[in-house]
Amino acid sequence: MATCNGKDLVAHIERYENKIHSSFFEDWTLQDFPFVLLMPDGSFCTYGIIPGALRLGPTCGDCKVFRPILVNIAKMVGIHRIITATKRNPEAYAKVTGATLYRTDVSDGAPTIYNFELEVD
Repeated sequence: MATCNGKDLVAHIERYENKIHSSFFEDWTLQDFPFVLLMPDGSFCTYGIIPGALRLGPTCGDCKVFRPILVNIAKMVGIHRIITATKRNPEAYAKVTGATLYRTDVSDGAPTIYNFELEVD
């Protein structure tokens, strides 16, 4: 079993914070996202399970690596939907994740959060 070292994990947390312009430890809560996929290179994906969906939280890494793992987890627990959100470019996010935009949250007349879903067969 491969493990990551603390230096690589810290580097990915810093990468997350630089891209999102937000603190990982303010965005992540153990209550909402109690599970963490931690890869050998230090990349990570946090998630939780809510009624009817696997909900992704703060993540930093390659979506192409995380997607099949998350799909398998969803299948194992009998969930057919993965949901996630981003503050960044929704078109690019959809292309990278293969997910579909289902709702845009608006604040003060401007989009603030783009909500996506991925159906699991």
